[in-house]
Amino acid sequence: MYRLMSLVFLLTVSAQSITIKGIVKSEETGLPISGVVIDAGEIYSVTGKDGRFTLDVRDVDMLRVEKIGYERNIIDRADFEKDLQVLLKIDPFLLSEVVVESNFIEKSLREIASSLSIRSGEKVESFGGARLEHVIESVPNVSRAGGTSRPRYLQIRGIGERSQYAGEGPPNFAVGYHLDGIDLSGLSAGGMFDVKQVEIFRGPHSSVFGPNSLAGTINVKSADPSSVLSGKVRLDGGSDGLLSSEIVLNTPLNHKASVRLGYQNSYSNGFRSNKFLDRDDTNKRHEEIIRFKGKYLSSGGIAYNMTVIGMNADNGYEMWSPDNNKELHTFANQIGSDDLQLKAVALQTDWPVLEDRLHLVSISTLLQTEMEYSYDGDWGNDSYWLSNHGHDPSEEGWKYEYFDKTSRTREVVSQEFRLRFLEVNEWNIIFGTYLKKLQESDEANGYLFSGLVSSLDAKFENSNIAVYVAADRLITPNTSLVVNSRFERSGLNYTGETNSDNLPLESEFNDWFWGGNVSLVKNIDSDKSIYFSLSRGYLPGGINQHPNLNLDNRLYDPEYMTNMEIGYKWITSDFSIQSSMFHAFRSEQQVSLSTQQDLGDPNSFFYYRSNAANGTNSGIEIESGYSLTTSLRGRLSYAFLSSYVNSFKYDLRPNQFEYSGDRETAHAPKHRIHCGIEWSDNDGFSAELAGTYTSDFYFSDSHNQKSDPYSLVDGSVGYMMGKYQIEGWIRNIFNERYATRGFFFGLEPPDYPEKLYKSYGDPRQVGLRVTKEW
Repeated sequence: MYRLMSLVFLLTVSAQSITIKGIVKSEETGLPISGVVIDAGEIYSVTGKDGRFTLDVRDVDMLRVEKIGYERNIIDRADFEKDLQVLLKIDPFLLSEVVVESNFIEKSLREIASSLSIRSGEKVESFGGARLEHVIESVPNVSRAGGTSRPRYLQIRGIGERSQYAGEGPPNFAVGYHLDGIDLSGLSAGGMFDVKQVEIFRGPHSSVFGPNSLAGTINVKSADPSSVLSGKVRLDGGSDGLLSSEIVLNTPLNHKASVRLGYQNSYSNGFRSNKFLDRDDTNKRHEEIIRFKGKYLSSGGIAYNMTVIGMNADNGYEMWSPDNNKELHTFANQIGSDDLQLKAVALQTDWPVLEDRLHLVSISTLLQTEMEYSYDGDWGNDSYWLSNHGHDPSEEGWKYEYFDKTSRTREVVSQEFRLRFLEVNEWNIIFGTYLKKLQESDEANGYLFSGLVSSLDAKFENSNIAVYVAADRLITPNTSLVVNSRFERSGLNYTGETNSDNLPLESEFNDWFWGGNVSLVKNIDSDKSIYFSLSRGYLPGGINQHPNLNLDNRLYDPEYMTNMEIGYKWITSDFSIQSSMFHAFRSEQQVSLSTQQDLGDPNSFFYYRSNAANGTNSGIEIESGYSLTTSLRGRLSYAFLSSYVNSFKYDLRPNQFEYSGDRETAHAPKHRIHCGIEWSDNDGFSAELAGTYTSDFYFSDSHNQKSDPYSLVDGSVGYMMGKYQIEGWIRNIFNERYATRGFFFGLEPPDYPEKLYKSYGDPRQVGLRVTKEW
């Protein structure tokens, strides 16, 4: 009897309920969220306006915290606390919740009259990602050019630089790249970890971003400090010697200030095996990034936001092979490098002069970089050339060996002021001024300017002064008008010295530019809209640095582009589609040319820019996402691009001319298709599969060699248990060999026939990721 009573007592105690109280907040804002379901299986609770809930549970191992528009959060029993605090992230799939932050005035994606793709922080980190090259794979009409350890030169709608070798001219870029307000165009650096979202603007946006936005701009917004104590620790390991660690800590200092600190250290071998040196790390990627962000709201309502970034990339560079072998074997006897040290600071101040009606915004940035880029110019060694091509240095009397090295520094200071008037006679108006000073210096050694010199000391000093105005208003209850206009003066001063008998080359010139945008957005209903926009962008001209170039070819003119675009957006909580059609007319189109002057010298390339007469770009871009069930989601995008550059003539070699053009532009694939599917269940399991097809494209404006079309497939499976998540991932599942850059020239002795040489993208990589968030 005693034992029976004891058993009944124990069963009664074990079945007693536990009272859980807590609050649910937004991870992005720290504000309470109402209407959140706290599901314990047979019973549930819903948060009130203050975000709080109370729930009595028994024999429950976990809670599911859910609300439409936010990612599901699973709370493990071990984390049941008397005063539970739950953070929910905005669901990146539900585009209706996304706010575009890099416009003059923050708007929802549906309200933006532009072809625009947004990738959330979660999508950026898919498949072991958090790399720029992984992000743009899924974006319509956005591509990259190889030739560097990490992607640095980008193309949008087939427009953009493919390199910046010493002697190629000033640091002007058709595609802009910004991180937390810092202009990193031509560097595309600063890291993709702990990112809130990435915004990819297609088409000219010079009226918003200035001269580095003829083709478009990629704007990266890292996660802001919040008022909630939180953090993340992540470890990645994988093939190719991958080892990566990441830590993020967010903490409030008081009710007015909070800070966020992130650090990432990653290493991989770089997927190349040097057979001559018997090493697999000559193309290594070793990068460290630290990022600090602080936020403070003064008692007077002035908001201060600061970002500090430090980066050190100790990367090797060996991507090419004389035999184009697809096993990724290399044979260089001199190791190249692609190093970057970066320090940057940005401070944004928002002063509400008249509460919510008049704001004064100040944005100050400072950037300092040091870069070293070097490579073995012949990609081989004595034994390779002897055994494969019969070149014997003892018989020939000279060694087939070339090496090129460029050390580059960049310093940028910028200051921007915006005066924002809200709801003034039904208009929102912004007046702004922008000042920027850039100084970039190159010290290059090698076989430069077709062998005329072996060293170059060059300095560019760019200055920009701009004024702009942006205005929008409702012209009918469902139609808004947006007008932007920007006037800019760009000045360039160049000094170049070589070790030849030529006098120092000096040049100075200034240009005035005007860019603008007029657009209409009509809201069909609360979910659908159509838009039309007419925009004009510009790219400054520059100077060709070759000391013996004739005066007619010394300078090249600015390029202008006028773009017409019409689009349709339908965005709901479980379905979205964005589509656009565009036609752009390019006047004084800039083309980048390179010609080999000496067939026996792989480094004797002569780089210069010229203006073709005109060109056009037309196309279609479609992106869609949909919920098939509560657990299954899909996405599909398609891009079609028709580009054209008029015929133009350029110097192939002394007294030898070549005609090019009358075809598509370089690195402008006609078709890009991306599809993906995601699955997750209530028990924390998830899986994702995605594929991308890219059609062939021309490698250069200087020759007619093309790439092969290719397809990439990535996959992952994961499991989340409370604060912990484990994910296994595979990139390039089918180990596709695809070219990211191609050169056509004479390399192989003794006859040096002109051939196409390719640099390949990354092969298959398998990895495991473990994450803890709190």
